[in-house]
Amino acid sequence: MRFWFSPRWTSLTNGGTGPGSFARLLTIGSWSSNASIGVWQLALDSAGDRLSLVVQDNAGHSAGTTNLVTPSVIVSNQWHQIAVVYTPSNTAIYVDGTRLGSGGAGLTNIVPPQLILDQGFYLGTDNSGSQKSKAAFEFLETFNYPKTSTQISAEYTDTDADGVSNIQDGNLSNAAIGRLTITIERPQQGATITR
Repeated sequence: MRFWFSPRWTSLTNGGTGPGSFARLLTIGSWSSNASIGVWQLALDSAGDRLSLVVQDNAGHSAGTTNLVTPSVIVSNQWHQIAVVYTPSNTAIYVDGTRLGSGGAGLTNIVPPQLILDQGFYLGTDNSGSQKSKAAFEFLETFNYPKTSTQISAEYTDTDADGVSNIQDGNLSNAAIGRLTITIERPQQGATITR
């Protein structure tokens, strides 16, 4: 998964206030302390300095990568690319083409129940609307294969994959070209999907 994110706040490390509360970037389901409901969430801490990915099923199982320190570049009204890549053996989070931390365990067979998945997803907040990221989002994409570190880094400079760098394409903050594009790739025909 990959998207562009422009907060209306500056991180605490950079002299700002951060979002002021736990800020969900993308949420499916509901987090619970005992993993009794089911969730897939990517979030920032209240200072805007740490990213986490948490996945829970509804049978008490949790996995993910938590408290990865973001580079000290989260500044109000500046666009940042956030990418998450996970496989059964590894999880990686990238900000602006740079991998955070040393990675984490994979996400094997920990999937929110179908009832939760059927409820859809929340962009920029949780399911109750109380943990807002206070930001703008663009170019949300998912992929049916794990991107490599080299691909994430190279594609950071070419957001629309047209072979022209983002700087040459235009300014993402220009309201005239601003839009939310969601791209979800289907599994290849005949592929087996396992949970």
